[in-house]
Amino acid sequence: MWIVTCLLDRADGELARMADLRSESGKVLDYYSDMILDALWFLGAGVGLRHGRLGDIAVLLGLLTSGSMLLCIWYAEMFERLSGPGVKAWSGVQLFHPDDALFLLAPLTWLNWLAPILVASSICTPIIAIVFVARYVALKRRTTAA
Repeated sequence: MWIVTCLLDRADGELARMADLRSESGKVLDYYSDMILDALWFLGAGVGLRHGRLGDIAVLLGLLTSGSMLLCIWYAEMFERLSGPGVKAWSGVQLFHPDDALFLLAPLTWLNWLAPILVASSICTPIIAIVFVARYVALKRRTTAA
């Protein structure tokens, strides 16, 4: 189901852009659904792993990653709004967007790599969140000073 939702999420955005059928309500719905589902996935992973080798720390890692994911999505959106049209907080490399990494969550879970993914995510996601917040604060200072 996770892969299907990722595919549909990507497809509806691409189709809307190609057919110039973008709407503000569609953008808002996509934004909040991404925010909620992505954050809940990591929280659910932490709760689900609490009886494994990570123990109760898994819940804390899930909370940390989930909260950091929310900050990343929120501040990326705030950065893009403040930057103006066409500016992206994170544009990716070639055709690979950071959201594309979420496709890997289901197969990695099937391979029983959920614990290492949660640990790595609990390290990387807060760092990315700090970068997004810092970029937004710097941009906010520049725009208010100008």
